[in-house]
Amino acid sequence: GHVLIRSTVDSDSNASVRVLQGNIYPISSLSFSPSGRFLAAGSRPNVVRLFYIGEGADWNVDPASVLELKAGLEPVNDVAFSPCGRYLASGCEDMKICIWDVHQLETRARSLQKSQKIEPQSLNCRVLSGHRKGVKSLDFSPDGSVLASGCTDSIIRLWDARDGKDIGVIGDHLYRVYCCKFSPVSEAKHVFMLASASKDRTVRLWRIDLSAEESCRVECVRVLKPPSCGRGGLLSCSFSPDGSLVAAGGVDS
Repeated sequence: GHVLIRSTVDSDSNASVRVLQGNIYPISSLSFSPSGRFLAAGSRPNVVRLFYIGEGADWNVDPASVLELKAGLEPVNDVAFSPCGRYLASGCEDMKICIWDVHQLETRARSLQKSQKIEPQSLNCRVLSGHRKGVKSLDFSPDGSVLASGCTDSIIRLWDARDGKDIGVIGDHLYRVYCCKFSPVSEAKHVFMLASASKDRTVRLWRIDLSAEESCRVECVRVLKPPSCGRGGLLSCSFSPDGSLVAAGGVDS
């Protein structure tokens, strides 16, 4: 599939459109790096394409600056950058999570402008295993220290983003977890709020406390069940920027 990018500030609608050439497979997920220089696109069969967008208003995409990162053996369902932009995570249908250290891409962005290609194998990649079915959703905590993954095995796992250690398992959902999102506002240092949406037709809000050394305390503080949600369950959720609201969407019948 192709990726269409449109400027939100350019008044000329035709001039503001860029089409990024992908492969022949559908694009399943997209994520901009915090700097805005890179766009990650997850697709089938098992590829994350990393586009270098460029700088400011003169952005463009040089075919030589597109990296193809191999992510597992099956389709990529989600991609996410950490808030600092150092890590790029992908979740695949083969139960694996890949975390790439893409810091050197940011530091060598000027080189990419000159079409000096960085080989994908030069990027450090960590593979996280633990889920029993396909990984559907990924999100980093506001400080980038924790990666949450939601899976069709009904489990949410919490990982240390720095070393890949499995630091917590949340198993209260009855069916598939389609989405998990951190609130952008932390309650305190190392204390986060996470929302998860599931086929069991609930959104659950979790308080995750990592303030104690070598300890992860997880508490379900609220279970929300929209009255109009159908058998397909809830497929997505998101917090408002100030963390005071949570939205959820799913199948109504």
